[in-house]
Amino acid sequence: MLESFLIEKTLPNIILAGKQGIGKTLISKLLITELGADHLFINCGYEGTIDVIRSKVVDFCNAMRLNTDVPKIVVLDEADSLSRETAGSSAQKALRNIIQESSDDTRFILTCNYLGNIIEPLQSRCVPIGRTRRTLTIRLRS
Repeated sequence: MLESFLIEKTLPNIILAGKQGIGKTLISKLLITELGADHLFINCGYEGTIDVIRSKVVDFCNAMRLNTDVPKIVVLDEADSLSRETAGSSAQKALRNIIQESSDDTRFILTCNYLGNIIEPLQSRCVPIGRTRRTLTIRLRS
């Protein structure tokens, strides 16, 4: 599946899910490199707040693409650390709307250890990839 994304130079929103250490972050970085996409990388373990989503992510989504052949990519590493409900709002709920509004030229890659910690509306906007007991692999073009 990932190889076809590279060949076609297209990418849906995806969630790479599975145990720690199986290569989710590496795969997201390899996809960006192989596609030559403009990108924003956020480690949600450190920056998983609604303010980061509303500022950094929105600013990046609103910026023009340098490489018009492929969409911009936002990687939200450890997305299961994104804040959930706090006083009626959450980073995950804000992200849901941003994904919808920026679908013309921006794709999102979420990595997580626990898919159950990602709200269903986010899951429904992404293609889930991964298993908890197998290593994710990708074959790069020569």
